[in-house]
Amino acid sequence: MIRRPPRSTPDYIRRQRQMCIRDSQWTDRMPLWFPMKNLVLWGVGIPLGIIAWVGWGFGLVRLFRNREFAHLVPVLWIGAFFLYQGSQWVKAMRYLLPIYPLLALMAAWLLIWLLDWSKTRKSGNGRNLARDAALALMIVTLLSTGLWAIAFTGIYWRTHPRIEASSWIYENLEPGKTIATEHWDDGLPLPAPGFDPGSYPRVEMRWYDPDTYDKLEDAQGWLDRADYIVLSSNRLYESIPRLPRRYPMTTRFYRSLFDGSLGWNMVAEFSSFPNLFSISIPDTSAEEAFTVYDHPRVLNFEKAEGYDSERTRELLGRDLESRIEMSPKQATKTRHGLMLPPERWESQQEGGSWSSLFDPGSLPNRYPVATWLIVVEILGLLCFPILFPFTKNLTDKGYSLAKAGGLLLFGWLAWYLASLQIMEFSRTMLFGCFVAIALVSGVFTWRYRSRIRAFWDSQRSLIVTEEALFLTLFLLFVVIRAANPDLWHPWRGGEKPMDFSYLNAVVKSVSFPPYDPWFAGGYINYYYFGFVLYGAIIKLTGIVPEVGYNLAIPTIVALTGLGTFGVVLNLLRPVTRMSRIRATGFAFLGTFFTVIAGNLGLWKLL
Repeated sequence: MIRRPPRSTPDYIRRQRQMCIRDSQWTDRMPLWFPMKNLVLWGVGIPLGIIAWVGWGFGLVRLFRNREFAHLVPVLWIGAFFLYQGSQWVKAMRYLLPIYPLLALMAAWLLIWLLDWSKTRKSGNGRNLARDAALALMIVTLLSTGLWAIAFTGIYWRTHPRIEASSWIYENLEPGKTIATEHWDDGLPLPAPGFDPGSYPRVEMRWYDPDTYDKLEDAQGWLDRADYIVLSSNRLYESIPRLPRRYPMTTRFYRSLFDGSLGWNMVAEFSSFPNLFSISIPDTSAEEAFTVYDHPRVLNFEKAEGYDSERTRELLGRDLESRIEMSPKQATKTRHGLMLPPERWESQQEGGSWSSLFDPGSLPNRYPVATWLIVVEILGLLCFPILFPFTKNLTDKGYSLAKAGGLLLFGWLAWYLASLQIMEFSRTMLFGCFVAIALVSGVFTWRYRSRIRAFWDSQRSLIVTEEALFLTLFLLFVVIRAANPDLWHPWRGGEKPMDFSYLNAVVKSVSFPPYDPWFAGGYINYYYFGFVLYGAIIKLTGIVPEVGYNLAIPTIVALTGLGTFGVVLNLLRPVTRMSRIRATGFAFLGTFFTVIAGNLGLWKLL
């Protein structure tokens, strides 16, 4: 949707000024309620989100007051995970994905409980008003959730705002006009058939650089040379003003740009907000995953005739002396900052060359898929007897969780030993961990041998079903990765190079935390345990990391699908006494919705 606002109406200027003031007053440490607001507004819809949290609270009360232990897992998982993640510095919605399904489950449980409870209520006139209210609440929740889903997914049926903005540039700006764009964001115009983006000279505005007098000189040059400023998202102007003391000059730039005092006028705006029945629902305050990538708001500014270079310099440099900046090294509380101690750095450098760790001609590298599957299967078989006594009330006795559990146990043991520097993270140590798990598994197998044998005799078809499901998902996504195994996004690079570099650092390190592949002599100041889980298999087998990376992704999908199957099956059969065939069907449906239905990339490929 394209809107061309008036150049300088009082209402427009006031709205932009209020937006900038709001941003500059926002603190970079958001409160605990911020992720809850995101969950309610953008994660599950307003009615469903509210009912989900009410259901969670009601389940908590019934758990402790009535000893209804069926609520134990969902209530504690939602509460503990949300409390932990909600108190972190970064509160991205994707970090809260593990509790979305259970929040929806709590909402559904509460609605059904209210309906069942209302049937016992009688009113004097013969009409059950409580039941009518419960039905109305259920209908409103389902209807509003469905409508919000329609409104939101409509974003992906419309032309992306950056493409619209690029078309507008080609149609309205003469070639040769200089366009100023921001670094760390998509520069416009994008390539289009019949048009050359190179016909518009580009000026890159590096606003994330520290506010210094050198930057002031650069900024004046950027603005003097440019004819148009194109902000292809709110990435910079929604984040930088939140640190006004660190970026006083840049904060003033955005305020002055939006209120018109800098000498630039907005001439076009391109957006694609959620839309329902022609009603637009602006979500500019949503998090970066939406407002930068999915449907950014693109703003085009034109230099006004009265633009004054010297006034621009005076305006931007007004607050420069108030700048306060502290480097990570100054801010850190550790003795070595983000640097590894000299002896640790030396040991990391002596951890062996890549050629000594990996032989591309070895047997595992000739048959990497089979080798990888054998290791994962053996870890699952070793973990199953260990899980068996703790999952005796589950239909599959935890078999659907055994592979993930084996991977976790193997990776955690290796990480623990290497973190405490008890042993180096080497192939010898990993083989020792494998043997240790096998010995413990042997003890459990001998202790529960009769029960395990009885389980195998009675549930053999279920085990075969779960194995077939795991192999099908794994091989399906192996084929997908084989069709395009490149770890580099064709235009922007993406996060795969970062993932791959961290995986390589984990595999190459001899102790943890691993060395930082981007920061010479430093250690990874980032969560890296997930890389350890798969890096341990890569280092043990000797499969080259680029192949191991492409095998780890199908493994994650297969473990997720198998785990979902087990969760649904084990929730339905013991609790509802549902027949095995029906429960298995619903379990397959749960897997489909988790790893297939929502995977837009897979549907596009198919």
